[in-house]
Amino acid sequence: GRSVLRDVTLSFEEGAVTGILGPNGAGKSTLLRALTGLVPLAAGRVKIDRRDLSALSRREVARRVGYLPQSTEVPFSLPIEDVVMMGRYAHVKRFGSEGPEDRRAVDAALSAVDADSLKGRPVNELSGGERQRVLLARTLATEASVLLLDEPTANLDIRHCLDLLDILRGQAADGRTIAVAIHDLNLAQQFCDRLLLVHDGRLVAEGTTNEVLLPGLMRKVFEVETHYWVHNGERHYGFSRRIRNG
Repeated sequence: GRSVLRDVTLSFEEGAVTGILGPNGAGKSTLLRALTGLVPLAAGRVKIDRRDLSALSRREVARRVGYLPQSTEVPFSLPIEDVVMMGRYAHVKRFGSEGPEDRRAVDAALSAVDADSLKGRPVNELSGGERQRVLLARTLATEASVLLLDEPTANLDIRHCLDLLDILRGQAADGRTIAVAIHDLNLAQQFCDRLLLVHDGRLVAEGTTNEVLLPGLMRKVFEVETHYWVHNGERHYGFSRRIRNG
């Protein structure tokens, strides 16, 4: 019953990874859910390929947009292949069953997230990080042209965190549109082509890393100090906790 986002106008580019930054409660998750049509808009509209999202059926939206929410809970004890196959439901004919193309997409998605060794295991017996990789595979199995991911690196160790972001970069290189809510500012500057900064339900900055990770903005939004140095012509960032007087 309350307004979470206000006056937000933006676009996402094909072939690019866009990072959505902001403190807890800023509106990042709501923004992603609005882009999928999962929460109602009091005003404005969402378009994909010049078509209003509201004019598309849920199956059409699911073919075009893959969405990975924050929650990694799966309520049923299903083999991971069945969980990933859920990403194919929009491609399967009504009252039909999956075919060779669907199984191929599932195998490719599991391979992409380095989860082949998990095949046959019940999803509710996996660790949080393993489950996150399986749910990412479910999103990739949609073969959607747009991928929206809400803090996908949560629960992942550093190796699989870097692997996941490399996967997203590869998906973008294949022409997909990627938007990812992310908390780690260092990973955001390393893997994202452009950044959006959300604060108190408003879009306060957008652009390249150098245009968004500015000391004044970081101090205002995150209450951290920003430090950077240049090596081989590239800017590298460091962040430290803001020290309050008194």
